[in-house]
Amino acid sequence: MKKNIVINIFISLVLACFMGGCDLAEKLDSSNSNKHAPMFKQQSYEFTVTENTTFIGRIEATDADKESKIEYSVTPNLFVINKNLGDLSLQMVPTDKPLALLYTPIVTAFDGEFSTDITVT
Repeated sequence: MKKNIVINIFISLVLACFMGGCDLAEKLDSSNSNKHAPMFKQQSYEFTVTENTTFIGRIEATDADKESKIEYSVTPNLFVINKNLGDLSLQMVPTDKPLALLYTPIVTAFDGEFSTDITVT
């Protein structure tokens, strides 16, 4: 009788996963503690760059997985970002302000498994 119960539970789990579109391996692997992608604290980031400075602003993300450490990166390489804090800056003080405004940085928050991008204006 116990074998039937175990088989029924396993079949129910398989059916629930296929019907719900989940990954059965993920459901059975309890050692995978990273199950969420980072989320930016704001839906959008907009900064005004002041003259004669490189600092733009801080981008922040959180992760529902408490043990995840978020690292930031940015493209294009006209910009730099502190990988731990999310401080976004220009590589150098722009000599032609209109030219610097043509570029839009895309910041990525990465938790070691999942990543999320946001465009900064």
